[in-house]
Amino acid sequence: MLNDPDYCETCGNLNDDWGMCWECKTATQPREGIRKYNVGHSNYSQYKIQPWDIWLEYKLNPWDADIVKRVLRTKPGERRLDYEKIKHICDERIRQIDEGLT
Repeated sequence: MLNDPDYCETCGNLNDDWGMCWECKTATQPREGIRKYNVGHSNYSQYKIQPWDIWLEYKLNPWDADIVKRVLRTKPGERRLDYEKIKHICDERIRQIDEGLT
């Protein structure tokens, strides 16, 4: 596990998608750079502009950021599911707006 960006160099536990070990709270920068790879079946790292860039530039709230992420990703066999999730997220966000929780 040494020099493996998926695992914490301090305690050996699995890092999350952003290189953070939640066991010992250590952040690890992967050898190749955090933006040159992705965890899972998404292909964000193949593009110059990633969802993170859009979130930061537009200062998106978590609900809008989640929608952008789902629109941009291409996970094999999950396209319809992504749109179902987007609808669900939109319904929750509309509920929040209607209840004045914005």
